[in-house]
Amino acid sequence: MTGGMRSLTSKSPISLILVGQHQTQISMARQHTVVNPVTAGITKVEMARTAQANIKLASRESKLFRGGDKRKVLDILTNELHGMDRYLPAKDLDDLALFIVDGQFDFSKFIDVETNLVISGDSRAGSEYYDTVCAKCHGVDGDLIKDMTPVGIIAHKNPWEVMHKIINGQPGEKMPSMRAFGMSVIMDIMAYVQTLKNN
Repeated sequence: MTGGMRSLTSKSPISLILVGQHQTQISMARQHTVVNPVTAGITKVEMARTAQANIKLASRESKLFRGGDKRKVLDILTNELHGMDRYLPAKDLDDLALFIVDGQFDFSKFIDVETNLVISGDSRAGSEYYDTVCAKCHGVDGDLIKDMTPVGIIAHKNPWEVMHKIINGQPGEKMPSMRAFGMSVIMDIMAYVQTLKNN
């Protein structure tokens, strides 16, 4: 764990959408009614473009605070403009601020953006970790969870998502954070899951 960061466990209500290495917190959207886009005449394409722009903006802004002062991030999250304290309890706000300042990684150091392949990692060592830690839930071939795209496919299409989930866990699910393993082991696991069937 970095800087005493708590793991976001299945008990945490924070939900993250991952688009590459872009993250955005969306749990507050589930807690209040919004305008019906169909009756408001908003197309799915317009909604998707707006969502993508908001994710990119949130990502750019959150990068400015990496390694920064958690109190400053909390001030922004709870100011009049954002008002997230109306939607999230103090512990979850604290976890979110801690993630912003201490929980993010520059994935370009680990994943080649041209090929989507990991830059380093020993797939043989990764297979031992995967078989011991991951296969119980995901299966030997990464396709045991029937309502989830097989791990090998995700690892090729969106390795940033897989890496993020290995590091931080999956909120609302049983998948734990493996941050304590360290980046060397995480990259070995990433190298191995990219050898799993991907079609």
